[in-house]
Amino acid sequence: MVPLLFLISFYLYSDSDQHDSYWDNPYPLFLLFGFLIMVIINAFQKHRTIKILKKGQISEARLIQKIRVSSVDNESQERYKYNFEFFDEEEKRHEFSFKSTGLRRLEDEDSEMIIYLAENPRKAIALDSLPWPLNKYVKKNWTAKPIKDKNSFIQRN
Repeated sequence: MVPLLFLISFYLYSDSDQHDSYWDNPYPLFLLFGFLIMVIINAFQKHRTIKILKKGQISEARLIQKIRVSSVDNESQERYKYNFEFFDEEEKRHEFSFKSTGLRRLEDEDSEMIIYLAENPRKAIALDSLPWPLNKYVKKNWTAKPIKDKNSFIQRN
């Protein structure tokens, strides 16, 4: 939708007789450049999430701290930093944190299921922070197999 609007604005601007050159007004180019930067940043973030979902290990984490980070104005949602702790398969303790708007799903249980990268446990995702259909799919199709007494690890079917 947005690229279509840019193309329409380019066409309308170039069709007018008031300007000698299209490059006299760089405003549409700044809009296009900003849009491309947003697309690239979003692609890298989604790539990180997909990598964690493909290669990650699943564990249970405990919410240890919730800190209010900022609120731009009274009308916007408040942002929080969630700090979790969990134990990996070798019983080593790790922590990870992320910022998000207030998600009640992250506070409804004593422990939350997470997916983390074994080679870098700080890169993790809380399942309840994922969009609902993806969250539901993971919880439904990956089964839990308890290991020892501290954690429940999950194996993919």
